[in-house]
Amino acid sequence: MKVITELIKLEISKLHPNKWNPNSMPEGTFKKMLLSIKKFGLFHTIIVREINKEYEIIDGEQRYKAFKALGYIEISSKIIEASDEEVKQMIFATTIKGRH
Repeated sequence: MKVITELIKLEISKLHPNKWNPNSMPEGTFKKMLLSIKKFGLFHTIIVREINKEYEIIDGEQRYKAFKALGYIEISSKIIEASDEEVKQMIFATTIKGRH
C-alpha cells in the first residue's frame, strides 16, 4: 500500500463503497453522527483508492453516507494505491480494532 496524497477534497459523486465492507451502523448511531458532523465537521478523513477516474472507499463509508445525507458535495480524503488483497486486509484490521 502506498499513500498517494495527503489530504484532498473529492467530489462525493465520484465515491463508491467497496464490496467487502462488513460494516453496518444502527440508525440511532448514524443520526448521532449526522448531528456531530453538522456541529463539528469531519474529524477523520476517509481513505479511497482510484479506479477508472472514480474512487472506491476503503475506510469511512459511514462518514461518506453521512456527508451525502447532509447534502455535502465534497469530502476530505486520502488516496492510496492498494491491491484488492491489501484492501481486504485493511478492512479486516480496522474492523477488528473496533473502529467501525
